[in-house]
Amino acid sequence: MAETPLPAALTEAVAALWRMRTPGPTNLWSDPRFVRLCDACERLYRNAGSADATPLAIELALSDAVQALGLPIGLVPANAQLSIPFKAAATLLDAAFRQTKAWRVYLCPLDKAGDLPALKFGPNRIRKFTAPELEARVDPPRLKRINANWTFDGSRNSGGWW
Repeated sequence: MAETPLPAALTEAVAALWRMRTPGPTNLWSDPRFVRLCDACERLYRNAGSADATPLAIELALSDAVQALGLPIGLVPANAQLSIPFKAAATLLDAAFRQTKAWRVYLCPLDKAGDLPALKFGPNRIRKFTAPELEARVDPPRLKRINANWTFDGSRNSGGWW
């Protein structure tokens, strides 16, 4: 299957956001660069800002998304290296808008359950994870981009039942 080229309007809008300098706007939602991104997404993606969406849904979704992707003005200086390049951010936004299926993963530690066998029931599983498996699901750099105080140690949390 051929790859869909990344829309130039999306890439340019994300690049403009990524060029903002600290301290950034007082209100990101009213900044012309963010408004440009919202407008581009509404034009490019059929369901973005659709009539079924609640008012301001696109603004909320995109502000959360650019924060999770590491909008440079949203990071504390100690975490500046966690920002991903604007082209990678645009690629991930494009993929998110184009996807047709989504799923949620709930990680529930069963540290008080004692010894359990690995179980699978329907789409659910009880199992142990290695540190890399847990970190792949939790994405510690993303946590730090959202809140500089949040941490996750896959080594400390692996080995138990989830």
